[in-house]
Amino acid sequence: MPGLLDYVLAYRLFRHSFFLSLYKRFSTSRGFLKTAVNLSEGFNSVKRRLGLTARDPITPYFNIRIAEGCAFKCSYCSIKFATGRIRSKPVDWIMSEFRAGLAAGHRLIQLVCEDTGCYGIDIGSSMPALLREMLAVDGDYQLILIDFGGYWLVKYVDELTPLFAANPDRIRELYVSLQSGSDRVLKAMRRPEKAADVRAALLDVKRLVPHLKLRTTVIVGFPGETEEEFELTIGLLREIGFDAVEINRYEDRPGAYATTLPDKIPPATIERRVERLMRTIPGARS
Repeated sequence: MPGLLDYVLAYRLFRHSFFLSLYKRFSTSRGFLKTAVNLSEGFNSVKRRLGLTARDPITPYFNIRIAEGCAFKCSYCSIKFATGRIRSKPVDWIMSEFRAGLAAGHRLIQLVCEDTGCYGIDIGSSMPALLREMLAVDGDYQLILIDFGGYWLVKYVDELTPLFAANPDRIRELYVSLQSGSDRVLKAMRRPEKAADVRAALLDVKRLVPHLKLRTTVIVGFPGETEEEFELTIGLLREIGFDAVEINRYEDRPGAYATTLPDKIPPATIERRVERLMRTIPGARS
């Protein structure tokens, strides 16, 4: 049942893109997350017995799935074939789950969707409108927004930054999906945003809301990505200074348009770029 207490896996457990796709689909399923938690804790137990360093502990979040599906058709993605177009949950349903979570004593509230930024576009609402409703509720809580598309950050930045700045103790984290610093690569990915626009929006957020934790994800080795385009991504990451960067190595996905693109990047080149990115950018993990 969406909105029940579950556990979000520690950041390092998301390192494999296949697991991440499962998490996005089943993040409010008690059975899925309890199984993942048990596996993680079992793995930590084995590592401790071997004298190795265990992974970070799992942090309890209250997950609320605010929508199913996505507004765009990124060329590398196959999750859309399972989730379909955006289908936003009514605001009053979300608020009911939100209040239930607070009443149960939960304080870390994570909003979940394939792209949280596109929430509401199919029902005459928007993410800023939803946040205004949620932030009007009194209480000791923090909101976490994950998988927020760059396009939507640019579209809503003038509405979001005042909300973030006025609620410094209630907005904990924003996870903006960057993917690339190259406009040509973004276009090949079928993402509608421009790198310069996302850069400007992120710098505005950092300037006006310096307390906010920023995370992002990038894809390394998208078909046709040149060394110069990869360096554009590094430059953008360096300039923004994210608190954490998730690195995804490009992989062909069943049915995804990008599988048909020429100029696939050799695995050795992808690994070299990943290693360079991890050496260069603090907080970058693969």
